[in-house]
Amino acid sequence: MVFSNLFFIYAFLPVCLLLCFIAPNIRVKNYVLLAASLLFYGLGEPVYIFLLLIASLSAFLFARGIGGCRAVSRRRLLLAASVTVNVAFLFVFKYVPLLVETFGVLFPVETAGFPEIVLPIGISFYTFQILTYTVDIYFHKTPVQSSFAKFLLYVSLFPQLIAGPIVRYADIETQLSQRQMTAEKFSSGVVLFICGLSKKIILADQAGASADLLLRNPASMGALGVWSGVILYAFQIYFDFAGYSDMAIGLGRMFGFEFKKNFDYPYISKSVTEFWRRWHISLGTFFRDYVYIPLGGNRKAHARNIAVVWLLTGLWHGASWNFALWGLYYGLLLIVEKYVFQKIKIKLPAVFKCVYTLFAVLMGWVLFYFTDMNGIAQALRALFSFRATEPASLSLMAENFMLIIVCIIAATPLMKSLYDKGIKRISGHPLGMGADTLCKLFYVAAGLFICTARLVGSSFSPFLYFRF
Repeated sequence: MVFSNLFFIYAFLPVCLLLCFIAPNIRVKNYVLLAASLLFYGLGEPVYIFLLLIASLSAFLFARGIGGCRAVSRRRLLLAASVTVNVAFLFVFKYVPLLVETFGVLFPVETAGFPEIVLPIGISFYTFQILTYTVDIYFHKTPVQSSFAKFLLYVSLFPQLIAGPIVRYADIETQLSQRQMTAEKFSSGVVLFICGLSKKIILADQAGASADLLLRNPASMGALGVWSGVILYAFQIYFDFAGYSDMAIGLGRMFGFEFKKNFDYPYISKSVTEFWRRWHISLGTFFRDYVYIPLGGNRKAHARNIAVVWLLTGLWHGASWNFALWGLYYGLLLIVEKYVFQKIKIKLPAVFKCVYTLFAVLMGWVLFYFTDMNGIAQALRALFSFRATEPASLSLMAENFMLIIVCIIAATPLMKSLYDKGIKRISGHPLGMGADTLCKLFYVAAGLFICTARLVGSSFSPFLYFRF
């Protein structure tokens, strides 16, 4: 894993960028990127390239059929077939093992001989991207792509292939044929990439290592120990996924693509509804536009639609019943906010709203972290118990005190605001011209150096969303 990440940063990525820069036209650039994307995916799981190709080809052909047909019934049939084929791939590889395991628990049937199914990396993300294309073709929201190579590039584009954000075809349809790799885009992409890499390696990995120690046996850790573990895990999953999203957006920008923002400081939210407008924005908007609104949205059976969407959202995150429980938990909170809190219209200070939201989110991360109901029950009991904290837990909490403070600051717009104000003030001075460029250059060099040192020290762990 360490070798593969160093190889990507120091060999694969620079070579790919160089080839794209010297490519004579956009068509050649696309072929270089497509080859690089398939190679990148093949480095991890060569066999599943065929699954990616089959899923992409089927969607491409079905979309051409939809676009070339005027009969509504036939268009609807082709759309249903396309959606069924691609969702079937996701269902078989992601959810059949869960159903087999559950069946074996509920009924005295031997399931040990059932063949092991390995989840292909990124299948949840690229399946949803394919679905946005075929559905948008059906509703005439985007033109049919005549080139399979361009469509395959959209599906397999390596910056965001394996862990998002979920990019809609309509958002980059023009960019597949018309984009520019400029020095300005490249430099801002590098800064964003290093920013995301730093979030992952410097903050997320360190927070995750301590969270695992504090949460591996919650029954013996005491309330303070478990609370610290949950808080550290909340920071781990945020900086891990937001870091990957920044890296993906930065990489895309280096190659001339512009992807939409996927996180917007979710931990400063004043309601759970606001939290989910700021967290994993691409997934939230996907379920809103392709599931919630088609079910009827706010027009009918609002609560039912919210419950269905959040059950699916939970299961999308993982083939385990704790994720379904996590999704239903948020569905219930959103229903309460929509149908109770909004009608009562009690005006509370912003700080109380933030505390309520953070508490609700932390309880949600308990359901997300523990994949078994026994672990969830032990953690919840420990969180609200008065049991003395173990000396080992106190030592871990003391060691991570400064990390938590840094994470709190990094999870808010405070640092960016101070940086922007400082740069603006310095740049106004005759001797301060170019201060922004120098600061960013220093940050990139320092961040890359620290991240490289930690990668070489084998402290890197896979991105959490790789398993989804």
